[in-house]
Amino acid sequence: MGADLAASQASLGQGLLLSVGILIGVAVFFTCLTMLIHYGRQFLHRRYLRYVSLVAGIVLLFFCARFAYDLVQPLWQGIDP
Repeated sequence: MGADLAASQASLGQGLLLSVGILIGVAVFFTCLTMLIHYGRQFLHRRYLRYVSLVAGIVLLFFCARFAYDLVQPLWQGIDP
């Protein structure tokens, strides 16, 4: 959407409106996420929170490895053995 806006020579007002909309959306998202985490702790026991943290850490490590592989793969393909 932003690239289309830049390509169409949109006015400054449209660009500012889009930027403000994005900022409001990000603020609402993180506010909801923070509230979910805050009130979710009351419903989960400490042991379950440990499992949730462990699963989240494993998922993050998987994505880190995947992105690192995607970054290094073109370098490997360009090297002749």
